[in-house]
Amino acid sequence: MESIIVAPPLLRLNMLTPDTPPPEAAPNETNVLLRHLIELQREQVGLMRKQYFRNDDHDRLKQLHERHGPDFAPLPTACQQVLPQIERRYLGLLSDLAERLDDADDLDSEFALTEFLDRFGPKMMQLGHILNQVGMFAGLAPKPEAT
Repeated sequence: MESIIVAPPLLRLNMLTPDTPPPEAAPNETNVLLRHLIELQREQVGLMRKQYFRNDDHDRLKQLHERHGPDFAPLPTACQQVLPQIERRYLGLLSDLAERLDDADDLDSEFALTEFLDRFGPKMMQLGHILNQVGMFAGLAPKPEAT
């Protein structure tokens, strides 16, 4: 069996010697490319800001409350007052879920898994959504003044 040795081209060997630095782009070309990259990054930051503000639920709720402010002025304060009750119920449901998972080794069966999801899934999702909405409105309540 013969072995074949493939050597790199001589031109490359001459270019990579320690005496000769690697070829560089022309300074003008490098500056143009860097300016183009900076411009693209600025455009990307602008698009990201637009996307952030478009998806900012807190700002949308704030605008909603400001539009209907006189009719619903006490709503943020009321949400702030009931928020601890909803949080405690949500944590209680999570605790029940954890106990059920700790006690249940039979979630491998289709019936047990379906029963578990039917029992906890809708409640967790709905209560979590309510907690999120009430929490955002509670955040609009005026901060108590420090005395």
